[in-house]
Amino acid sequence: MKELSREELLKNYEFVSSFVKGLAQVIKDGKQFHIRPDGTPVYEERYDFVSSFSEGLARVEKDGEEFHIRPDGTPAYEERYNFVDSFSEGLAVAIKDNKQFHIYPDGTPAYEERYDFVSSFSEGLAWVEKDGKEFHIYPDGTPAYEERYDFVNSFSEGLAVVKNDGEQFHIRPDGTRAD
Repeated sequence: MKELSREELLKNYEFVSSFVKGLAQVIKDGKQFHIRPDGTPVYEERYDFVSSFSEGLARVEKDGEEFHIRPDGTPAYEERYNFVDSFSEGLAVAIKDNKQFHIYPDGTPAYEERYDFVSSFSEGLAWVEKDGKEFHIYPDGTPAYEERYDFVNSFSEGLAVVKNDGEQFHIRPDGTRAD
């Protein structure tokens, strides 16, 4: 298998991303798919959108529906969503019927609750919004603490910025105030 240069690949494709773990996203005739370093397609299917692979799966969109595929191009699950994000810490954000939640790599929901917004997981927690208030949840959907805030941010280095009634401060993963 002869590895082609970027210039050689661009003779056959409208767009070529960087190679990640031996695969690159390409666009040809307005459709997207993945190729190997020699320029050959990895699979037959063509999509309206493809992402790079994250935690072994790539996001794809076809006919207004989104789902994940494996590196060989086969769908990771049968369910179709309005939106899916890349996997982070074993879970991906999904939207169906205007409600947000997280899914496992097999496409099943991680928990029953549905939110107005969910973030990706960071340091084992995701922030969510429901009925205008924000807080953090564990991967099983259980709230990390009881307090609800006007604003929360993702955890970084063990702390998250939160805001309530105009006061901004940091909290720890268990919800206790850090400053």
